[in-house]
Amino acid sequence: MTQSICPICEGEMNFHFSVPCDYRKPSEKKEYKVFWCSACDYGHIWDRPLWNEIKESYQIDNYYTHQTQNEQKNKKLRQNSLEEKLRIYIAWRFDFGEHLKLKEISSYLRQKKVENTPKEGSVEKLSICEIGCGSGKNLKKFASLDFDIFGVEPDEEARKVALSITDSIFSGTAEELPTIITQRKYDCVLMSHSLEHTLDINKTIRNIKSVLCDYGLLIIEIPNSKCLGFQKLKGEWPWSDIPRHLNFFTPQSLKLLLERYNFYVESTNYVGFCRHFFPTWLDIEKEIHSAFASNNIDEWKTPNYKLRSWILLLQTLLSSNETKYDSVRMIAINNQS
Repeated sequence: MTQSICPICEGEMNFHFSVPCDYRKPSEKKEYKVFWCSACDYGHIWDRPLWNEIKESYQIDNYYTHQTQNEQKNKKLRQNSLEEKLRIYIAWRFDFGEHLKLKEISSYLRQKKVENTPKEGSVEKLSICEIGCGSGKNLKKFASLDFDIFGVEPDEEARKVALSITDSIFSGTAEELPTIITQRKYDCVLMSHSLEHTLDINKTIRNIKSVLCDYGLLIIEIPNSKCLGFQKLKGEWPWSDIPRHLNFFTPQSLKLLLERYNFYVESTNYVGFCRHFFPTWLDIEKEIHSAFASNNIDEWKTPNYKLRSWILLLQTLLSSNETKYDSVRMIAINNQS
């Protein structure tokens, strides 16, 4: 096995943890190892998989990007117990996560658009390209604010859903953008829970840089590996989702990556707390544990999920944003100077 080198600082990475299988395909026993760079606080799966292996990992039933928003909303939910309702209520009262403020994004970009348009010229519509657009739910929100919307998505099933929103959805990856996407510049590029899926994070950011306007915004939201849930559970944390997630970022490592390509990080926000304590989240934890235990019975002892959930709740209620929330979002300005 070749040495694992950090793609951000190019330092040596060390073994951090492993999982015995893809929990969504427990019968296909295959170990996945995660290596970590302590300097950047960044991790990734090593050895890196082949593209065909990545495609196969998405060939599963009920993956969320394969469903329309109505299909996701119509899932039958079981009745929560009194204990579960209490846990959820407490978590909700302490959930101060900040969702993306689309109107503020639109206002900023419109102002920049006017400033960068010659006096004799007409101001064009704002444009956004989402790389890894999935089912297109984010693009639909930007379309309601009169953006020209474009999407890139490698998963055929997800593209079919997104094409119901706009025809401007194209097959491709962050590393290999389709030609039709590279033929213009965009006011905004969005990657929402997709950077962690990429094979080459450096090529991804270089490609974004090449299609973004000089004043444009890059919005990246990713699972937050500084979150206490990940720190405690590692591969059993639902949003580790190995092997679909190939990279594991913290706020520190994401900022370092963006600054490497001369992006100025304008804001850092966090989201995703209350959902850790829903029964549906615990059901996924149980599913993951069961899959891992079936491949390594001696090591994976069944925990008390309810007790563990209450302990996590008490530990995170008043903790820092970095350790409390499961996702971090950075908005960065493309700095060409």
